[in-house]
Amino acid sequence: MSSTPPVARGKAVQNTLYHLDRILDRITEITTDIAILHDKAEKAILKADREKTTAELKALVEKLDEHYEEHQASVRSIDINDMIAFYRVAGRTEEQARKEVEDDFNGVKAMVDEMRRCAKEALADVVYEEIGTPLTESEISFSKI
Repeated sequence: MSSTPPVARGKAVQNTLYHLDRILDRITEITTDIAILHDKAEKAILKADREKTTAELKALVEKLDEHYEEHQASVRSIDINDMIAFYRVAGRTEEQARKEVEDDFNGVKAMVDEMRRCAKEALADVVYEEIGTPLTESEISFSKI
């Protein structure tokens, strides 16, 4: 147990939770942008357009990875006993509080992990599909349209 006064510890945890919420918002926004770019890449006719979109996707996935790591570090910085104390103040028993804290953190982790997995899958999909994209307009056969 820390020698920091409980109110100061509570405020520190609260600030960390606000920070986690902001990171989660950024992760969600980036994941949405990745989905939009994936759709744009899938519809790209020219290889140059697809390559540009692929580069943008790669940059966003890297940015997502940075936020993911920041999220994980922030989660690790929280003492579970401090979180349990929050839930106890809200009227939960020790056992209920521990279970809710674990469920909440596991749920958020699963959601963030899934967003990251989908983003990487979208990038891989575009990179893999890029092989068959025409180089120029002259390579596109309009007779098949």
